Amino acid sequence: MDELDDISLLAEIGYDPAQMELAEMYSLGIGRQQDDAEATKWYRKAAEQGTLEAQHNLAYRYLHGRGVEKDYSQAFFWFHEAASQGLGDAQYSLGIMNAEGIGVSQDYEKATAWFQKAAEQGVPEAQSNLAFHYLQGLGVPADEPEAYYWFRQAAENGLDRAQYMLGWMLDNGVGGERDGEEAARWIRKAAENGLSDAQYTLGRMYQDGENVARNDEEAVKWFIKAAEQNVSQAQCLLAYHYLHGVGVPMDESKACSWYQRAAENGLDDAQLMFGWMLHHGVGVECNKEEAAIWFRKAAENELPDAIYLYGWLLRNGDGVERDYIEAVNWYLKAAEIGDQDACLELGLMYAHGEGVEQNYEMAMEWWLKSSELGNHEAQYLLGEIYLYGLGVLKNVAESIKWFKLAAEQGHREAQYNLGVIHGCKSYGQLNYPESIKWLQLAASQECLEAYNNLGLFYEFGNGVPMDIHKAEELLRYAAERGLALAQKNLGELYFKGLGAPANYIEAERWLRKSAEQGNPHAQFHLGYLYHYGKGAPQNYLEAFSWYKKAAEQGSANAQNNLGLLYSTGKGVRKNIKEAIKWYSKAAGEGNPFGYCNLADSYRYGKGVMINYPVAMDLYKKAAAKGHKKAIKTLYPLYVNDTWTPTRPFEKKWRTWMVYAHWAEETILTLYGVILFVVLVILILARIT
Repeated sequence: MDELDDISLLAEIGYDPAQMELAEMYSLGIGRQQDDAEATKWYRKAAEQGTLEAQHNLAYRYLHGRGVEKDYSQAFFWFHEAASQGLGDAQYSLGIMNAEGIGVSQDYEKATAWFQKAAEQGVPEAQSNLAFHYLQGLGVPADEPEAYYWFRQAAENGLDRAQYMLGWMLDNGVGGERDGEEAARWIRKAAENGLSDAQYTLGRMYQDGENVARNDEEAVKWFIKAAEQNVSQAQCLLAYHYLHGVGVPMDESKACSWYQRAAENGLDDAQLMFGWMLHHGVGVECNKEEAAIWFRKAAENELPDAIYLYGWLLRNGDGVERDYIEAVNWYLKAAEIGDQDACLELGLMYAHGEGVEQNYEMAMEWWLKSSELGNHEAQYLLGEIYLYGLGVLKNVAESIKWFKLAAEQGHREAQYNLGVIHGCKSYGQLNYPESIKWLQLAASQECLEAYNNLGLFYEFGNGVPMDIHKAEELLRYAAERGLALAQKNLGELYFKGLGAPANYIEAERWLRKSAEQGNPHAQFHLGYLYHYGKGAPQNYLEAFSWYKKAAEQGSANAQNNLGLLYSTGKGVRKNIKEAIKWYSKAAGEGNPFGYCNLADSYRYGKGVMINYPVAMDLYKKAAAKGHKKAIKTLYPLYVNDTWTPTRPFEKKWRTWMVYAHWAEETILTLYGVILFVVLVILILARIT
């Protein structure tokens, strides 16, 4: 008879240690084929004889249904039997059943009492649970120092969960003074013992440089350990590190893979980021439809950014079928939780009547909400609305208020607009120092228009000492970066030759760059250079081409000069009717040259029937704008009574014209007399 047969025989005759040993053999499959039912049978026999371990193990089998049908009342009974006799593990298990209401009504006081008994016997799990009850005030009054004591007892007994909690308490100064270094030591112990939450937390400490020296490589190491244990937050942060190459070589494919794993675990931040990578094709083939599915999952998990973003996708039909009504619903959800961008978008949808009935009042209401939440785009938009009177009365002061709020948040265009408002008389808010301040801030954010305006300030000495070289520097900066307006202004600066001889070659170069971008003023000036052969050989065909481009964009000067070319047949076949058409357009824009040329046409019957009253009216308009030829033309007509004034204004006009002509002739006569006297003196000096 071998040893195994001896154990079986002893168990059969009621020897409880043998019964216990035989149960273990069946439970673990040692010396016998593994058989939970047989194991349970022998645990019961030993338990009925009062063997504490057998009672505990039998209770465990009833609790989990191993070798016997699950029965919580039997589990509770046998745990109680062993616990009443002082078995610490059974006391702990009985505490768990009372705490979680398994087989009995939930009772934290009884649970705490059993945890206390087991803890005092050195059961680490009981010590940890007792600490948690003291921390949360479950079954006992909350007592942080007592919680700290029991977590430390369990931690020193090697329980990883207690080590982690002790580290947490030390890190947050709960139950005692804060000690970050000691906190990191205990959290490291838990992490090294394989606790995934501790591995994640230790990774965060290294990432943020909290309680330990910042070390991105160490952070990644611990994130990998936690991520491989399926901690979704660790997977998400590990993905971030791979995406940005922090502490690890950049690898967009690995980043996408970890975001996907975290997303599939239900982490809303990861769902949003995985959707973003799919949407933009980063680390994975672009799939906007699949991206939209993940954005929606994140939105359904109540992630604020995702709720807004999914609404945006629906409004724009990006990866999903465009649905304005559904977009409004998602934007409303986002707005309810204070999303400023959603409020801005709702305002736009009401303004355009997308998914809702068009309603400018509602649009303004949403824009105001967005602005009050601090959205600088909405604040900028309100500034534009009040500045230009879009659906409201123009109110420059109100416009400044909203622009300023946006500008103070760094909104570049708002800063530029404030510079424009304070730098232009027409807005009634002229303040050059304020204008320069905002333009400089906008320029610091590479606002090329701000460079252009500052250049003009230095050119004309507005709010700063006139400095042509500084003006040239600022205008050139914006011009070299492609701003057509700055190219035009730089070209004009060279054309005018302020502070230096005119440089028509440079003028032509910059005006051409601006003209080719469609700037009508540059097109006119470029045409002028070719018309009169400045900076380039005279070329009427080129002049005509550029005048026409500018004229078609409404440049009155170009319209007038185009009329001149048609009337003289330079660069184009002579066509008086076409000349009249363009003179008329220029005159319609209030151009004095257009008035005068059109007046000449009516006076002499060039392309139109002679009509002196119309001619006279056009001359007057030109003269009122200071056109010298018109003034000279009007004078003899008045003097010779070719046109007789009847109205008081016209009489004043005639008197003014006579005085103007007399003054001009007197000045010329005096000039002639002076020249004659000088000449006589020189001759006499030579004779003598």
